[in-house]
Amino acid sequence: MSRFRRSFIILLPLVLLFAATTAIVQADTPTPSPSPSPGPSPSPTASPTPTPAPLAFTPPAVDSASATIRNSAGQVLGTARLLQDANGVVQVTVDVTGLSAGEHGMHIHTIGKCEPADFTGAGGHFNPGGKKHGLNNPQGPHAGDLPALGVDASGAAHYVALTNRITVSAGAISVLDADGSALIIHASPDDQVTDPTGNSGGRIACGVIARAPALGSAVAASATAQVKNGSGQVIGTAQLTEDAQGVVQVKLDATGLPAGQHGIHIHTVGKCEPADFTGAGGHFTPAGKKHGLLNPDGPHAGDLPALTADAGGAVHYEATTDRVSISSGPLTLLDADGSALVIHANADDQSTDPTGNTGGRIACGVIQKVEALPKTGGAPVSSGNPIPWLPLLGALIACSGAFIWRAGMRRRA
Repeated sequence: MSRFRRSFIILLPLVLLFAATTAIVQADTPTPSPSPSPGPSPSPTASPTPTPAPLAFTPPAVDSASATIRNSAGQVLGTARLLQDANGVVQVTVDVTGLSAGEHGMHIHTIGKCEPADFTGAGGHFNPGGKKHGLNNPQGPHAGDLPALGVDASGAAHYVALTNRITVSAGAISVLDADGSALIIHASPDDQVTDPTGNSGGRIACGVIARAPALGSAVAASATAQVKNGSGQVIGTAQLTEDAQGVVQVKLDATGLPAGQHGIHIHTVGKCEPADFTGAGGHFTPAGKKHGLLNPDGPHAGDLPALTADAGGAVHYEATTDRVSISSGPLTLLDADGSALVIHANADDQSTDPTGNTGGRIACGVIQKVEALPKTGGAPVSSGNPIPWLPLLGALIACSGAFIWRAGMRRRA
């Protein structure tokens, strides 16, 4: 076989390999969409009225508040959480049980009082702008007006709404002014037009809105807990994140719990031995307080708002606290004997010492610190600077051609 043929046979697979590689890379590289061609200018008379952009909550929250919601008998039905972002948008999240199925009017009222049985001490709707009631009222709405609360057939509701007519932070429309405010659920639907209440009927549940710490964006420490039931089965995972200001966020996703309200607390010993979890000790309370977020002599450092499991036994739970820490210090959960997150059988009345009448311990997770991952070397390849495959392939083909031509000239010589 001649040198020319041998050289061609050797170089041809290399050329084909690079060509195939180039085709694959080009296929995986997103092609920018072409700019739309400009159409004819619309007629000035055809311009529609601009629609206001829908509200959007942009994490992280810069301020937050919460409320424990009770019925007229003083029983805890659930919790509400208000998060305010840097743009002044407030996200209102409500999780409740024990209500009648259907729609219920829900509003923020002007005074932070929830005295059963009729909750009239909460005053009228929060309305610093002097508007009329109703989201559909041309002279409204009140600052405290909200979309209706929808309750399912089991009496439970998970509700999320956005508003920029109130703030949690200080100012003219703050819900945390001198006399506070309250979140009230009414017996009937809200027609969103009729002043002053939308024909929403009597007040059946109420929660005083109180400041809660907001989690910042910079994470200083984190911990986790694998939550197990009394049979030792894993039912979920909790994540605890501490920011640079010492605020700790507790997030829990779990399944297999009885539907309804459950007390949840941080206990003083990191032991979760089934079936009764008594090894976890009492509530974490280094300052020696009494139990309950509503207790004038409390709360325990480990007290948390109640969690709500849906009809299928699932729960997604978030709460913030500045009464504990993950980093070192007198409030750390990672002291010599550790700590545990415990879920109880019943709702927490947030006032009765030492446990809020929450009943037995039905789930438990030992809180363990999450170590930071080691830094990896090397910089990632930027998608904005792709490898120049086509120039490289061109250079290879040119070199191959020169090599083949030189081999042919030698053969002729």
